Amino acid sequence: MSVSALLFSGAAAVAQGVAEAPECADSIPAAWSYTSEFSQTLPVDDAWWRLFRDPVLTRLIEQGQKNNYNLSMAVKRMEISRNTWESANSRYYPVINASAGWSATRQSAKTTAQFRETGTVDYFSLGLDMNWEIDVFGRISAQRKADRLSMDVARADYDAAQVSMAAAIARAYFNLRLYQQRLAVVNSQLESQEKLVTITKARREAGLASGLDVSQAEQVVLTTKASVPALEAMVNSALYSLATLTGRYPQQLEADLSAAAQLPDGYDVIPVGIPADLLRRRPDVVGAERQLALYAAQVGIAKKDFLPTLSLTASAGTEAHRFDNLFTAHSFGWSVAPQLTWTVSTVSRGNTTLRPRSSSSNMPWTITT
Repeated sequence: MSVSALLFSGAAAVAQGVAEAPECADSIPAAWSYTSEFSQTLPVDDAWWRLFRDPVLTRLIEQGQKNNYNLSMAVKRMEISRNTWESANSRYYPVINASAGWSATRQSAKTTAQFRETGTVDYFSLGLDMNWEIDVFGRISAQRKADRLSMDVARADYDAAQVSMAAAIARAYFNLRLYQQRLAVVNSQLESQEKLVTITKARREAGLASGLDVSQAEQVVLTTKASVPALEAMVNSALYSLATLTGRYPQQLEADLSAAAQLPDGYDVIPVGIPADLLRRRPDVVGAERQLALYAAQVGIAKKDFLPTLSLTASAGTEAHRFDNLFTAHSFGWSVAPQLTWTVSTVSRGNTTLRPRSSSSNMPWTITT
């Protein structure tokens, strides 16, 4: 499927207030012959680094999963989104508040036209209050759907952070092994070149070589030595990068990484499945798709604001001057108040443009029955 087709399908979904996953073209096969034995998995479940059969690389990535701060922040954002979505479920149910107290009031006798005796009124009270927004027009359901999509976006961001973390650790580890191999080769060459200088000096003393030959051999040695500090700096830079990515100090990694080792064998074929499925499994693509669906859901929530809100308010309680009279028949009281609230927003019709409802000169109306 082309990029323009994907964008067109996404734009159409936003216009309708929902975003559906685009379908693959019929010409794409269900499975390819050379990868049919592999099953598609989530990016965090691929564990592609295990195909290199390098225990040090596997251990570094596992340490990064535990200690990497970027990944920890992604986990916290995912937990926040999940808690927000779970709290959205409570909006379907009424909110009940319980209260208990004692009140005493004394009114001044000098605030009325006629003098009267002052007195104190005190009483005990127990009560329950209920407020319930009934989801008749789907506003709560639309908000719950948006919270669910927000959780999916946070999960895609977490997957992207984990994939990026594993790739960054593997890249730094490969660079470290490469620089260590290059440094080992340079040190081996330097040892051979120093032996050659010793032989050249012996040949000059025997009259078989000139001073020019000795100077040229020493120049080669000095040139090789000049490249050693740069390679050592590269090794240290890769080591510090691994320490940052894994959340550890460089001294803690030297036991496993100080000695040079061979580069991991990278000739194994990594199972990728169908290319179209591989593209859809990318965390950034999944996150963009879910973000598009979230924007569409938010458009749907905004449309729900044009519809009425039906709520039910009720209260029940008891009040009495004496505590032992709280539960008598004449102390109880209750109230029930269904309420329909409709905010009528201003609109633009023809050549007449009404002011937005945020304007103080034309506030929206609230109809309560």
